[in-house]
Amino acid sequence: MEVEADLHRAIEREELTLFYQPMLHTSSGRMEGVEALVRWVHPTRGLLLPGAFVPLAEEAGLMEVIGRQILALACRQAQKWSEQGARDLGVSVNVSPRQLGSADIVSDVDEILRATGLPARKLTLEITETAMMRDTEVAGRNLHDLKALGVMLALDDFGTGYSSLTYLQQFPIDVVKIDKSFVDSIAERGEAQSLAPVIIQLAQSLGLRTVAEGVEHPRQLQRLRALRCDLVQGFLLHRPLTVEAIDELIVEQAADRTRAVAS
Repeated sequence: MEVEADLHRAIEREELTLFYQPMLHTSSGRMEGVEALVRWVHPTRGLLLPGAFVPLAEEAGLMEVIGRQILALACRQAQKWSEQGARDLGVSVNVSPRQLGSADIVSDVDEILRATGLPARKLTLEITETAMMRDTEVAGRNLHDLKALGVMLALDDFGTGYSSLTYLQQFPIDVVKIDKSFVDSIAERGEAQSLAPVIIQLAQSLGLRTVAEGVEHPRQLQRLRALRCDLVQGFLLHRPLTVEAIDELIVEQAADRTRAVAS
């Protein structure tokens, strides 16, 4: 009860903040996007990870308001980066099952994009299979309406549910995110390594981009490059970073681009 009361105050006082994990192009190593990850800067408990408060927020029915707050923060920051010169940098935001089933999600996204000035194509909404399974009809309608706004849609944790292929056919998905469990085994020998290549080939055949999550070892990155996976993210490359750290990466990339042109 105490933590729930604190969470209500955190929303009012905007104590929820975002860290950003870079998503890098597998071949060039350039940062093409970031995934927004929520953190709670608690006044006495310090920095809290989602596992410490998201389940409680879901039970208390707070995920919709938290989701709107997170989306607004992410879009506002992405537009700032664009104005600073990172015009191709996109941002990905996770959408909870409750949000996806809400009657307000399309209008919320539309209003936030208009208010922040962020082009819709720079926003990717990450949806889990669990969110789609809660109410397939409502989820499908909302996803098609969101796609009509121009945003990108990603199927998160692909392959961990039971209806992945159905969802790829039924919904307007643009990106497939390969679950860490498949990335963990990609560098191993034997049948365990076969699932990630199959997922990548399937996505490519459907014209979808692929993002490998949880890349932690050089051998995994090497295999993903060989398989022509589009983007990678994970601790091998970058942990979730503050806005200031992303600012530094943007400056470094701009300097690298200038040197490449000059040479």
